[in-house]
Amino acid sequence: MPDSMKAVLTITALLLMLAVGCSDRSTEPEEPTNPFATTQPTVHFKPESKREPEAEVDHEESELGARASEWYERGNRDIFDLEYKITDQDGVERQLSHYAGKPIALSFVFTSCSNPRMCPLITITMANLQRELTKAELTDQTQVLLMTYDPVYDTPVRMKKFAGDRGMRFDNGAFLRPDLDHYADILSELSIAVVPLSDGSFNHAMELILIDHEGGFVRDYRGGIWKNEDILADLQKLVAEQHAATGDSG
Repeated sequence: MPDSMKAVLTITALLLMLAVGCSDRSTEPEEPTNPFATTQPTVHFKPESKREPEAEVDHEESELGARASEWYERGNRDIFDLEYKITDQDGVERQLSHYAGKPIALSFVFTSCSNPRMCPLITITMANLQRELTKAELTDQTQVLLMTYDPVYDTPVRMKKFAGDRGMRFDNGAFLRPDLDHYADILSELSIAVVPLSDGSFNHAMELILIDHEGGFVRDYRGGIWKNEDILADLQKLVAEQHAATGDSG
């Protein structure tokens, strides 16, 4: 990709992040120093991905709802490298690839976010998505995942309480903490842009990624909170696609 195009992508991603960020977190004396908070603002973006950063989005627009990207058909999807170490809400260490093999809805939050219309709302919406999947009898055929932007502060105990208090279940759901050594690599692989701030908070967009059973990027929803009826329809389509590909009637 030409350097001029990379510069444009970085600038537009920064504008989006600064427009829809979360407010700061409270700190506790015993907490370790966040290594991401002492660096210059950084945007992680995978240049070769089909996913492009959006133009600037302000809070008023973001509350109108997310915009869906193009749906990529099987055979024309970027396949994610999911061989990165993560820890779940129960403190179990495994590879992100553990969750492959079923269609995935993945979003991103951090537990100390104090803006009720950002991370808390994302978590509640994901919990509601689980309920819709249960009604559709798709609980065993799908995965609903959250990943934290803040792997220093967000311990498994904090993650489990934050998600559980907002209705998330951990049967077909999980809250994941990236390994510190591969934090930037995971965000880059998933094409997630985030700006760590000096106060320990993070500027980021509202985003949900759909991943197929083979680890392929299908589409994403960005710029606001998504409608679960749309995500349910997408996951139903992906489950049917998996059944057709594997010869499994479900």
